[in-house]
Amino acid sequence: MKQLSILVIPGFKLFPVDSGGAHAQLTFLARQQEQHSIDLLVTPHNIAVEYLNDFKTKFPSLQLITVGYEKSPALKNLKAFFKKQYRKISQRDHAYKLKKQKHFNGLINNDASFIDTVRQITSQKEYDIIQVEHSINMGLIEVLPAHPRKVFVHHEIAHTRICSDLTSVGYSKDYASYISSVAEAMEINWLHKYDGVITLCREDKELLISKGVTVSVLVARPFALFDDELVKDYDAAGHPQLVFVGGESHFPNKEGLSWFLEKVYPLINKERVDTVIKITGHWTERFRSVYVAQKNIQFTGFIEDVASVFKNGILIVPIHIGSGIRIKVITAFAKGVPVVSTSLGISGIPGITNNVNAIIADTPETFAAATIQLLNDQQLRQKISDDAFELAQKEFGQALFAEERNSFYYELLDTQKPEEM
Repeated sequence: MKQLSILVIPGFKLFPVDSGGAHAQLTFLARQQEQHSIDLLVTPHNIAVEYLNDFKTKFPSLQLITVGYEKSPALKNLKAFFKKQYRKISQRDHAYKLKKQKHFNGLINNDASFIDTVRQITSQKEYDIIQVEHSINMGLIEVLPAHPRKVFVHHEIAHTRICSDLTSVGYSKDYASYISSVAEAMEINWLHKYDGVITLCREDKELLISKGVTVSVLVARPFALFDDELVKDYDAAGHPQLVFVGGESHFPNKEGLSWFLEKVYPLINKERVDTVIKITGHWTERFRSVYVAQKNIQFTGFIEDVASVFKNGILIVPIHIGSGIRIKVITAFAKGVPVVSTSLGISGIPGITNNVNAIIADTPETFAAATIQLLNDQQLRQKISDDAFELAQKEFGQALFAEERNSFYYELLDTQKPEEM
């Protein structure tokens, strides 16, 4: 018998599993579907229509509630285009200006029909728990019913990300502080209305508490591995190459890779002119064209089996902005891949010890030196690989992650788990 009735409202793309965020959500759902009755509210932004049947086959116990699939994406986009042009021509641009406000970086969901539909759905069925994920959905707390316990899974603190994004693209610190303070007021106000918040690292919990959040906050394992993923196939004896995982649409990726290619990679090339870096994910032609003349900088596009580039790779994580957990690091650990990261890029992952299971460097000079050391030293690559894989086994390969969340649910419900009753 299923224990709880839970509605999950995810944020961004959920399936296929081609991003860390999708992976992080689905490993939890895969385990939780065995224990609870879970409805999953999805839109074409979460699962494209052509992948719905594949998703149902892979996760048969998750009951999909589909929203926004009635019209084809092409028709919807065409309608939106003509609507935007009409607003421009007619000067009726108040709503247009609101939708084009980029500075709140996905904190506000402007889809009125989606908000109305969420309210309707959640009022028609009794749930024990409604779990909302990602900042774009945080404000849904305003339309959720009173009875269920509401849980927000905070993948990344929104107002700190907004502040760092604005300064990174050239806005003044004063303006960035102004906009982020508005975002912070909204964020903290909404979080106070949830019954519980799940953060993915201790630093995020401490930040929220320092901002006055008083509801229950759980620091949960940020990530879990599917049973078939924890397979060490790293080849330390192979000719090493650098690997960057992630696409341009996630701004911290773009900022971090630009920093690496402009400030770190030239230092590495002075010592090792043959060093190849493979960059996965989608990158625009405009970005790639800057480096087209450098044959050792290779943009691979999306790679379904990232293990193919991980086998003799060194993962670089030159991240300087944002918060939350870098899932790409844990995925690399699961394959025994050595990692060189900034402090921020690897923050929040339990058990990290510098120069034992990863190497941490924050300046161009130290990042380049650490990378060169790994490229030159097979024994060091092997040692870091072994220790990283051991960490992955201990922290992310055991089935404790679901129990963490289950205990939190029952704490919020003020009741015992069925086996304890």
